[in-house]
Amino acid sequence: MTLAAYTYVRNCVKIDYPFVESILSSLLIADRVFVCDCESTDGTWETLQALARSDTRIEIMRHPWGDHYRIQGQVCNGILERIDAEGYDWAIQVQADEIVCEWTIAPFRQDLANLPGDVKLARPSYTHLCPDYRTQFPFIYRSKAVVSRCRAGMRYDPNSDACSMAGGETWGVALELMHVGKVQVGREREALAKELEFQKLYTTLGFPDPKFLAQAESGRVDYRAAFTAAEFTPYAGPWPAVILPRIARAEGRLP
Repeated sequence: MTLAAYTYVRNCVKIDYPFVESILSSLLIADRVFVCDCESTDGTWETLQALARSDTRIEIMRHPWGDHYRIQGQVCNGILERIDAEGYDWAIQVQADEIVCEWTIAPFRQDLANLPGDVKLARPSYTHLCPDYRTQFPFIYRSKAVVSRCRAGMRYDPNSDACSMAGGETWGVALELMHVGKVQVGREREALAKELEFQKLYTTLGFPDPKFLAQAESGRVDYRAAFTAAEFTPYAGPWPAVILPRIARAEGRLP
């Protein structure tokens, strides 16, 4: 049984996004990791080239970006075409701010091997950290269908933002991922820039959020102020090993 992981990136260096850690964690579960760069101009593409030289299991490609959230579904479907053509059994999307929790890999692989033959989609679970690495909050999903059986015709709705697939019954699997893109500690300016830029893709849905626009004057994000209805609760670990150096830097324990 073979598994391909995939993701897409755009100007991740300038927003201090954990895309390198995400890719490295994906290598723990996948036979190959496909990364599509979407017109980055900040050194992200060059970083990907260096990663691909260091590990032949990383395959990089490029795709134009757009001004509407539907571009994300189109990019992911293009990557899936490549994965299908290369003959993998399963594919999983690991977004560039998501980190695989390595203690769940073995049961996940067992789950994947035991799924009935007619199951085309599976759902990992997610822990969402915000606004720091020791706090979690309930984001808009606890699980999502991002594991798909290859050559079964599974694709994202081309008008979607590629958050989750639809199409038939989905099974939960033991894999857990940690979503850290809304950790602001040590990157408050970069996180606000990311929010304001990314939300431009969702203007047809009423974005950008006025609470983030109000933070533009200070130039620093404050997720607690933006997510006033969210319940933030302590998180005491564990954390994936690949993210530990980033945590130490954010908390001032590494230069």
